[in-house]
Formats: sequence, structure tokens, C-alpha cells
Amino acid sequence: AAAGDRRASGSPRRRRRAPSPAGSSSSSSRSSSGARAGAEALFGDNGRCGRAGELAAMKDFLYRHGCFPSDLRPRIWACLLQLPRDRRAFEELDAQGAHSAFKDLDRRYPGHGPGTVSRLTRLLSAIARWSERWSAAPYLPSVALPFVKVFEAD
Repeated sequence: AAAGDRRASGSPRRRRRAPSPAGSSSSSSRSSSGARAGAEALFGDNGRCGRAGELAAMKDFLYRHGCFPSDLRPRIWACLLQLPRDRRAFEELDAQGAHSAFKDLDRRYPGHGPGTVSRLTRLLSAIARWSERWSAAPYLPSVALPFVKVFEAD
């Protein structure tokens, strides 16, 4: 085999499977429901993941299906980011109100709705109250905004 056919690790490259045609048989609906069940099973009973075996299963699922069901993507991101999901700690920080560094986000992000800006303000204020140094990071709102949009319901 040519050198270009192998990765640095020495394993052969995997090819992505072509997506099924839109008008294919009813097996595509069975496979999508099977894919959904398989994706939900990745989280186990406690809804958390992160162990090496679970991450390998996620990688295998992604390889076989090409993507995760869109409604499960926030859970996938939470898993990959290893978010602590400590609601009590967040609520304690949130109870202190908006941090002065983030009170003008509605002017800085005029294209976003008031709900998105409110969630972003709450998140950034909690981060700044957890560690004051983050309040001086000018890039923090831009980094956090995509995650606020992905985790809209959370």
C-alpha cells in the first residue's frame, strides 16, 4: 500500500459510506429508528458518558451513521465537553445577578433575540463570578455564544 493510504498510526483510512438515496425503501426508516435507539443507548442509565468505552462507541456510531440525531446533539456535546451539570452551583452564582462586564450584551449582539442574550448574560456572569479573571477576557462572549445556542433548553 502507498504511504498516502495509511494514517500516521499505521491503520488504513476509513471511507465514509454514501448516504442512502432519499426515496429508498422502508429499511431507511427502520435504520433511522435503530440509529436513534443506538444513540440513546450510548448514555446508559444515568445520561452521562465519558469513559473510554463509551467514547469509542460514540465514534463507532458516528462512523456507521454519519451523524447523531439532531435532538440528541446537545447531550453529545455535554458528554464530550464533560460538563459538570452542577445546577445548584450555577443557581448560587446566577442569584448574584448580571456581572457588570456583561450588562451591555444586548448592544454588542443586536442580531440575537432577548432570550439568547439573557442566557448568554447569565452564563457569562456565572463564569465571571466563579473566576473574576474571565470577566476581562474579551473573547469569552464569542466563544460561549455557540454553546448557548446549542444548549437553548438547558
